[in-house]
Amino acid sequence: MDPSSDCPVEFDRKEILTFAKDHWKNGHRWNGRQIKNSFQTALALAEWDHLKFNKDAFETPLLERTHFEKVAEASAHFDYYLKQVRSSDEARAKALEIRADEADVREMHTSSSRVKTLEMARATASRY
Repeated sequence: MDPSSDCPVEFDRKEILTFAKDHWKNGHRWNGRQIKNSFQTALALAEWDHLKFNKDAFETPLLERTHFEKVAEASAHFDYYLKQVRSSDEARAKALEIRADEADVREMHTSSSRVKTLEMARATASRY
């Protein structure tokens, strides 16, 4: 445990960082909210293990890689579940008319420029 820290848990910094690097290398990406939630859940698992296996109340919980692995596994199962019960983000966005991923932005820009050019030409012609 870092003596300068007020954190009431022991952990091996290198072990946790190794998990994070391995998790990243395996293609898993967590956003800030997911990272925060994974730490909170892993800490809860460490506290549970501490209560279950240690009768000495003066010892601090040990946060281990295995706690993060359990969180990552649960997160992957949840992501899989969501993909099974929902359509893709692209399909939902299109159905709700939020965005059209297949739209050609160059065509939209060209069409928009033509409209602006015609409007400017009409405005100029109406002054004369």
